Amino acid sequence: EEAVTSSSQQTSIFRGKYTLQSLISDRYIPKTFQEIVGQGLITQALSNSLTRGRLAKLYVFYGPRGVGKTSCARVFAMALNCISVDKTRPCGSCRQCLIAQKLGKACAFMELSTNRMGSAKGIKQLFHEISKPVPLNYRVIFANECHMLSSQSWDALMKVVENAPRNIVFILSTSSLERLPHSVTSSGHQKFIFSKIKESEILNRLKMIA
Repeated sequence: EEAVTSSSQQTSIFRGKYTLQSLISDRYIPKTFQEIVGQGLITQALSNSLTRGRLAKLYVFYGPRGVGKTSCARVFAMALNCISVDKTRPCGSCRQCLIAQKLGKACAFMELSTNRMGSAKGIKQLFHEISKPVPLNYRVIFANECHMLSSQSWDALMKVVENAPRNIVFILSTSSLERLPHSVTSSGHQKFIFSKIKESEILNRLKMIA
């Protein structure tokens, strides 16, 4: 009985720590382009494209892990839906920003795993999901580590991109650009190269949080 109680207490403690870690992560995850560390050129380019209304249907984010590709895609999704004209987008307070926050991250930003996109069935399900109407202007589909897809999955995915509604924006993220199909890397799709974050920039960010 003591062993069971001890095990239960350990599980409870573990869950508590996990929840605390999740809360800390959610609190300090970048919510604006200004909060993304070490990728000023990319965030400025994306922000300018919003201001000028020059949006692509497909973007390629290339760089090593842990440099902000996913965070940048999340912020871009929110910024696409932001309707503020006086504040930097995303403002977090306009009607569209509040709707996106209320509905949850998955409404404006859908992150796909390679497992889900590894079959024709998964790709068909994706097209079905993104065709459903949502109360937002745009929706970003983020495919992480997309270089791991098979050639058949690539063909199916590019058909989905071609036939998707205009308010759907695709971001393909990879740490191995040379493994992407030639049709993706050589075409007119916008490519952003994420550099490694400097130690000084990481330390400055940690000081701000502390």
